[in-house]
Amino acid sequence: MIKKVLLYIWQLPQHLLGLFLFVCYRNCGRFKYRGKIYQYSDNIPGAISLGNYIITGSKRQITLDHEYGHTVQSKKWGPLYLIIVGITSLYHTQFTPNDKYYTVWPENEADKLGGVIRDKYGKRKTTYEPTAEEREIFC
Repeated sequence: MIKKVLLYIWQLPQHLLGLFLFVCYRNCGRFKYRGKIYQYSDNIPGAISLGNYIITGSKRQITLDHEYGHTVQSKKWGPLYLIIVGITSLYHTQFTPNDKYYTVWPENEADKLGGVIRDKYGKRKTTYEPTAEEREIFC
């Protein structure tokens, strides 16, 4: 219990921003996947991970796994996550070509941490085996 509280405090800046965005983005359904809280919203074009909170416009497993990888990065970087990972990721969303986006850091690391790999043709696929309950999320 103490470990969870300390980990939550370690990631407090992104947790506060995540809670704020949960209020700002229309809630079209919340669900738990891999122990994290995801909020599906039809008015966000991609997804954003902020500590334990993920807002996503997609329920594709590969997207959920990639965003899960960002939650692992959040644990690693703690209060520096928004500066180091967040700003870098935001930069890449604007200036990196779509076909190269998942090949640059921190996106390639988020893929790896979330269990997303590339096959021999460079196509991304997930290795995480969801539970039966989690499988009902995907569309």
